Amino acid sequence: MRGINQAPRLTGATSIAPYNESRLSAAKKGTAMHKVFMSYSHKDEELRNELGSHLAALRRQGLISDWYDREILPGEVLDEKISDKLLEADIVVLLVSADFIASNYCYEREMSVALQRHKDNEAVVIPIILRDVDWHSTPLGKLNALPTDGKPVMMHGNQDAAFADVARGIRRLVEQKFGSSPDATVKASAPVKPDEIRFDQPRSANLAIKKTFTDHEKDSFTKDSFEYIFRLFAGSLAELGKRYSEITSSIEQIDSRTFVAIIYRSGQKVSFCQIWYGKGSFATREISYSETPSSMGNSVNDSLSVVDDGHTLRLKALMSGFGGPQAEDEMTQQGAAEYLWSRFIAKLQ
Repeated sequence: MRGINQAPRLTGATSIAPYNESRLSAAKKGTAMHKVFMSYSHKDEELRNELGSHLAALRRQGLISDWYDREILPGEVLDEKISDKLLEADIVVLLVSADFIASNYCYEREMSVALQRHKDNEAVVIPIILRDVDWHSTPLGKLNALPTDGKPVMMHGNQDAAFADVARGIRRLVEQKFGSSPDATVKASAPVKPDEIRFDQPRSANLAIKKTFTDHEKDSFTKDSFEYIFRLFAGSLAELGKRYSEITSSIEQIDSRTFVAIIYRSGQKVSFCQIWYGKGSFATREISYSETPSSMGNSVNDSLSVVDDGHTLRLKALMSGFGGPQAEDEMTQQGAAEYLWSRFIAKLQ
């Protein structure tokens, strides 16, 4: 659950213990509440919080109770608490990213214990792919991941849609494998009086607050987005040539901020574009798209600008729906790259 440098000091007295039958969860004893343990890198905490919000309906219906390490109370022993919660969980959710795989605590300790419990039919492990990473080559590659087909959350045009897909997947597991369904007769708990409040009361997963993104973060996001768009175009052109014998193409990176892509059908040029950022009269944090050769710095057919909602950085299209494909209001890097690719390939469709 920690970043690479965030794992607590490990001692023999607090290491994760072998599975103990006495630690079977309440769900396995016949109640409807299934315990969910979340393992994640702290570098992905904002995404974990978003997932927590999307699981609210499952919590309200009494189907799950989810736990993560921010619920450890002052004075509690970190390793012992994490071990207890991991060993009593019915479902272990692994929030997979490069940071997760790089974290010894997440990968070597929590994941290894979770997979052993999965193998022994003591728990179900669900990999949730947050960011694009080579997870198929890890032991997780044998498991069915969420979102659907293991498409990373951050590669969806709409992040909420990705997390909603994850929540529906967890619901299917709970209802079909464990045989639980929402109990319509569940009544709200009686109000808690102030003097009855305990320190171990559950708390909302909706704890994210807005942040201010620095110029460096915005500039880096622009650069990373441009590079992602280049990779998507290169991969898509290569696949297009494999599928259609009459199609050839070229893609050339002119410099670190510009590339040109061309599609030929039976030797005739049918689609051209050049994409660049931070050049000419256009904004530094704007990715420009033009279908006119040698127009760079003068005119564009479309552009992507960096926007933020106080939680994440996204990309917004200037000309969405005007003679081209319709885009989401605010897109991830994957969504923005797909949007520009749709403009580029439209002449062939």
